[in-house]
Amino acid sequence: MYNLTMSNKEKFLTVEELIIKAKELGVNFGPGEPYNRLRYYTKMGWLPHMTRKGKNVKGHYEEWVLDRLKLIENLRKSGLKKEEITQEIKNLEKKQKIQKTLSSPKNKKIIALTTLIIILLLLSLNEIGVLKIGKTRKDIIPLR
Repeated sequence: MYNLTMSNKEKFLTVEELIIKAKELGVNFGPGEPYNRLRYYTKMGWLPHMTRKGKNVKGHYEEWVLDRLKLIENLRKSGLKKEEITQEIKNLEKKQKIQKTLSSPKNKKIIALTTLIIILLLLSLNEIGVLKIGKTRKDIIPLR
C-alpha cells in the first residue's frame, strides 16, 4: 500500500532518520526495536517496502511515511484493532488514488468536457420535450 499523492521528487530518509523523526513526532514504537516495528507494519501492508538508493545497502523510506506512522499511532491510540487499521489505510489510499486521478490535467479536461456535454444534452432534451426541467423556451416565449 502506498501513498499515491506523493511526487516523483519525494525526499528519502534512511531507516535511522525515519525512526528519529518519527519519535520526535511522538510515534511510540513500543518496547521492542523500532526497526522490527517498521518491518511488522510493512508486513501488515500499512507501510511500503524499504527501497535502496543507488549502491547504498541501507533501506530508505519516502518522507511521507512519517505521516503514515503518525496516522497508525493515532489509530492505535483510539483503540482500533489491526483489521480496522488496515481498512482505514485502504480507505485512505482509495481516496488518495481518486484525488490523484481527478487532479491530473488530462482528466480535468475530460471531466469538464463530459460535464459540458451532459448539460447540453439535458438542455436539448428539455427543449424538445423529452425531459421536463422547469420551463422551456416555448413556455416563456409563446409562439405566434
